[in-house]
Amino acid sequence: MLDSLIPARDGEVFLTPGSLPPEAQQAQQKLCQEKRALFGGEAHIVFLAERLLPKIFNVHENNVQGSIRGKTLSVIDKLILLFNHDILTNFLEPYSFAKFIYSNMRTNQLPAILQCLQMVEKLMKSNPEGYTLALIREGISPTIKHFSSLEQLEKVAGVSFKEVEALDAKEELLLHAKTALMRSPEGSEERKDLDRRLFEQTIHKYMELAKQGSTTGSLSGSRLQIQTGKSIVSLAELLQRDFFANQSFLDGIYAKAGNELKILQDLKQLAEELIAEAKSR
Repeated sequence: MLDSLIPARDGEVFLTPGSLPPEAQQAQQKLCQEKRALFGGEAHIVFLAERLLPKIFNVHENNVQGSIRGKTLSVIDKLILLFNHDILTNFLEPYSFAKFIYSNMRTNQLPAILQCLQMVEKLMKSNPEGYTLALIREGISPTIKHFSSLEQLEKVAGVSFKEVEALDAKEELLLHAKTALMRSPEGSEERKDLDRRLFEQTIHKYMELAKQGSTTGSLSGSRLQIQTGKSIVSLAELLQRDFFANQSFLDGIYAKAGNELKILQDLKQLAEELIAEAKSR
């Protein structure tokens, strides 16, 4: 219930297959605006951060059921979106939260990865000086780099996005084929030769798909995987470009944080070189 009350992120990937009709989109936007107005007061937000957020963290950490952990992670993601710089600084300890992010990204669940990246983006845009060192120290930086590659993400998800897109195209063909099959055969002898051949080819392709066990709507989950996967890669690339692979940004953090961050970066580079050397043997 709490998850449904908190306003969604702009551009959130919804579970609804396909695009919503314009009326439904307008209703969804209106509902989101009403939710934001409900949680718009500073006192309400502080209450959520001080009283509610720790309880949600506790439920998440002490529950092994995947559906509950997924819901609590979604709530935490939406709450982080509502928090401003001061609330984030006062109620989110950088290193503890970085460990939380890292553990959820390592689950290799695409929705969890996307939500974690969204939270990292919020933290880095709100208080980069406060969170960069913690995120790098807890291993978030190389993990984000890993997810900025579609090929690496395919290995994590255990699915080929290209194959799924090909199946999705077949499903589109299936819909057209079914429409063709529903046409009345009356007067078919009077069809032009080209039309008749195209009609027969459509039926043939439909029969091939039917033998493969493809059914309308069976790929809705795969569509969501593609959409979520592309959002992950896009956001990971943005975080790499603006922060974790941006040398001028990191140099500024080095200057303010002292030598600790520089040492961490050097150790990470050394580890990568040792791993590459070991693989080459």
